[in-house]
Amino acid sequence: MNSMMQQFYNIPTFRFALLAADDKQDPKVVQHENKDVDDNLLHQVMNEFAFLQLSDRQYYNPAPLCFSFKTDG
Repeated sequence: MNSMMQQFYNIPTFRFALLAADDKQDPKVVQHENKDVDDNLLHQVMNEFAFLQLSDRQYYNPAPLCFSFKTDG
């Protein structure tokens, strides 16, 4: 999953379109590891891309993203 996220991030058109997206959903905040986390996958991907775009750091802790990634099975 990490390599797929890196590929998506490195496509500027995709990255900017995703950051501009509005799913018209309010954050669904839940507790995860004693922290408030938005349990919306799109919001977490947007957070990751925005962090990587605006931060001097070259890495991102994907724990909230992984927490919000769920399957039906």
